[in-house]
Amino acid sequence: MTKAEVNDYGQQVYTAEIPANVDGIIFNGNGSQTVDIKEGIADGAQWYTIDEKEGTAYKVVLVGETPTEEATTAETSEEPTTEAAHFNSFYVDFTAVLGQGTNWYAWTWDDDHAGEWRPVEKFGYVSSYENVVFASFNTDVPDWDSKVVQTENIKVEDGNTLYILNEKDENGNLKTSWKAVEDPTEATEPTEEPTEEPGDTITVKFTDALGWGTANVYYWPNGGDWPGSAMTKAEVNDYGQQVYTAEIPANVDGIIFNGNGSQTVDIKEGITDGAQWYTVNEKDGNAYKVVLVGEQEPTEDPTPDPEPQGTTLKFKPNNNWTQANARFAVYVFGDNGDAWADLTSAGDGTYTVTLPDGNWKKVIFVRMNPDKKENNWSNKWNQSNDLDITDGKLYTVPAGVWDNWTA
Repeated sequence: MTKAEVNDYGQQVYTAEIPANVDGIIFNGNGSQTVDIKEGIADGAQWYTIDEKEGTAYKVVLVGETPTEEATTAETSEEPTTEAAHFNSFYVDFTAVLGQGTNWYAWTWDDDHAGEWRPVEKFGYVSSYENVVFASFNTDVPDWDSKVVQTENIKVEDGNTLYILNEKDENGNLKTSWKAVEDPTEATEPTEEPTEEPGDTITVKFTDALGWGTANVYYWPNGGDWPGSAMTKAEVNDYGQQVYTAEIPANVDGIIFNGNGSQTVDIKEGITDGAQWYTVNEKDGNAYKVVLVGEQEPTEDPTPDPEPQGTTLKFKPNNNWTQANARFAVYVFGDNGDAWADLTSAGDGTYTVTLPDGNWKKVIFVRMNPDKKENNWSNKWNQSNDLDITDGKLYTVPAGVWDNWTA
């Protein structure tokens, strides 16, 4: 079916053309389906699902063109079942952790119901029991053993908004935060006219100061799926950096620029026609900070690299090593002992490290568990052989290799 609009409750409405003389229809998606629908099939007819099943299929309500109230609380011709009464509905926002796994699922349970998996969108409403844990996967079938990250256990606050934070607790689980929201059915008219009509667009620009090589712009609400829309190359500035441009709706709440696995922080201010940002080599969590320059280019190179004070090594992982959001470190050793150091992303698929002072003879590149921040052999996933140290050298993991490689 084709996405048509998002209704007042943040729910996606789909549309499709079918023959006029069909005997019945079934709506389905992501492994779920409705009951057989055999009545009310007319031009413009519209149905929504409710959290009540007949066997394995969800029941529906025919509402014509517009539902009279939110789908999960609409009155039906019969009383809701006991199971339906256990469900809560809330909005979830994954903005801060986009890129940490491709598919998100909710594991939900309460005192009367064992846990079950439910697929969720990166932005949208979720129906769950009283307790829920969100987890991300790089597969289409959720399995605790293959998760990328997961949240802490969450007590559901019906009707509010849940934010997944890019911050972990002592157990390595993502923290979360609830924010109360007003009931959309009680919204009031604005006290003054908006500055932009909803249908208007503005142009925003992004300077690829860190050399990502490509740029997308993701905006919300109603920005579609991550990573958003591809931006258009506009010009190369005086510093040899590519400038991109894109048109977005004028009334967005926020934007994120991203490309080749890197992204900026959430940008929520200064979003006006012609506004322009560039990245700086400083992070907030896993996202690069930006500077708003409007129409003007920075007066100096915004991302000068500091002069190295010691031996600097460069590193390029293969596809195996970049899986599961792994982080990278080096272990160096010599006549005077040994030391660990973290590698830092250069934004172009390579990483760098300036070695601590010492008379080091050999280096080992190590693929580390991202959920463990300490550098030690217990947290190691994969490693190279003992390699000679050459200042400025790029060490590349050969394709298809996991361990004991030589650059």
